[in-house]
Amino acid sequence: MDIAALDRWAVQGQSRLHRASPTGKIAATLLFIACVAVARDVLTLLTLYGVLATLVVVARLPVRRTLAIGAYPALFAALFALSQWNGQWATPVVIVLKAMGAALAMVLLISTTPYPQLFAVIGRALPRLVADALLMTYRSFFLLLESMDHLIIALRLRGGLMRGGRCGRSEICLSRWECCW
Repeated sequence: MDIAALDRWAVQGQSRLHRASPTGKIAATLLFIACVAVARDVLTLLTLYGVLATLVVVARLPVRRTLAIGAYPALFAALFALSQWNGQWATPVVIVLKAMGAALAMVLLISTTPYPQLFAVIGRALPRLVADALLMTYRSFFLLLESMDHLIIALRLRGGLMRGGRCGRSEICLSRWECCW
């Protein structure tokens, strides 16, 4: 998942949704998540997901990538849904759609609101220490991503990291990213 892309989309976006107030977007996101949590039938959840997907288009976000990022929780929800299967398909489908709907609502919020604006609103609702800790955790995640990118580039330049295929030696790389020294 490319979390840096979400941050870049939030900062560089020019749609009406990007210009909307952060407080309103947070309230709308909480309302969508509440609707997803309360909904019990497939049609309602599909409608809510369709509205969110339409908002992704209105926000001029890359549709395929945004929907793919929002679909990650569906993998874990599918495992839980299989454990709850009672012979009918409605229950597992509802569980997966709830996960996808809530995730897409959050992805839409994060990809249309720059993090300083989000944390400014969150800072008014939470104690200062908690809000600052959340902000520092968020920033440190991006610092770690940047360090990881630098490490991968350094390993590639030294010839130690290959994408599948063969190493310089005779054995075959078994994993996608394997150091071959």
